[in-house]
Amino acid sequence: MNPSHNAAGPNPLGVRPLPQLLRSFAVPSVLAMLVSSLYNIVDQIFIGNGVGYLGNAATNVSFPLSTICLSIALLIGVGGAARFNLSLGRGDRDQAQRTVGAAVSMMVVLGLAYMVIVELFLPVLLRLFHNIRLTLPDFRPCPGEWRRIASLGLSNSCNQLAITFVQIVLNNSLTYYGALSVYGSEIPLAASGIVIKVNAILTGIIVGISQGTQPIISFNYGAGQYDRVRGAYALAVRISLAISAAGFVAFECFPRQIVALFGTGDPLYFEFAVLFMRCYLFMVVVNCVQLLSSNFFAAIGKPIRGVLLSLTRQVFFLVPLLLILPRFFGLTGILFTAPIADAVAFVTSVLVVRGEMRRLRDAEAARAALSQPILS
Repeated sequence: MNPSHNAAGPNPLGVRPLPQLLRSFAVPSVLAMLVSSLYNIVDQIFIGNGVGYLGNAATNVSFPLSTICLSIALLIGVGGAARFNLSLGRGDRDQAQRTVGAAVSMMVVLGLAYMVIVELFLPVLLRLFHNIRLTLPDFRPCPGEWRRIASLGLSNSCNQLAITFVQIVLNNSLTYYGALSVYGSEIPLAASGIVIKVNAILTGIIVGISQGTQPIISFNYGAGQYDRVRGAYALAVRISLAISAAGFVAFECFPRQIVALFGTGDPLYFEFAVLFMRCYLFMVVVNCVQLLSSNFFAAIGKPIRGVLLSLTRQVFFLVPLLLILPRFFGLTGILFTAPIADAVAFVTSVLVVRGEMRRLRDAEAARAALSQPILS
């Protein structure tokens, strides 16, 4: 039986038009990510206007706690969704049901564990972030199923953990090299916190699109409908590039107006904040490709490639640049680390995904050849 069909009729993931599917799945995900991002933005606006830019600097130090929490959510949510839809695509509904139960139990256990760790070690963690120097049975705990879910969600989780690591390195680099400049140590720290949280709105939209694409890709890959897999990925990339281009225009043309939403400051504060936004986010228009590509590999059940791609921008490129460039160019060197890392990660993602798309086309051709009648 075709895995795209069941007793109730064809599964919409395997037959409905891709734009219609992506809209129905991506819009709720985007809205959820926007609510989360705007929650942080509104906090920053009130703190910046009530306390000043030093208050924004303080919240920037504690922000990695939220990022780690998100990484746990993505580990379970994305991994569970990928395994669920791959199972449905193959027609294995029992496995899909077990996946849901395992994901829920995994969420409860890891969520409670993180809460306890934060409550017990909050002062230590905050100092670290600032001072580091370099059916009922279906819901039972199931380590084997947890491992498989985690492997598929690992790329998204690693990306968030890498962001946390970058935040720690970036905060300390800005504090150290800022103290050696006319801006001092507080202004760069406060400005970067605002810029990163503003960019989180754009990133949230891209993550929402990526999450909306994931069930479409996973189901159709499991069902062997590789043309729909390629089409869904390409559609998500086109939409994300258009949205990222709009974000680029806003960041480059209206940086002062954006920064001014978060309170007042002296001229040096606005000078550095505007410069940081324009330079640090200069290649944001292509940053979406790396995120979509890493999630694409997780969606088709190839977590190792997804993990490696998710680490390219943050760990393999950005962190080394943050450690090297400021040694030669001081605070100015930090401004150009992100655009360089974004450009190299974009090229890497395109090359890796191109190879996978070629493999999918070959698989389609082989399947078409086998389906041809043999003429005697």
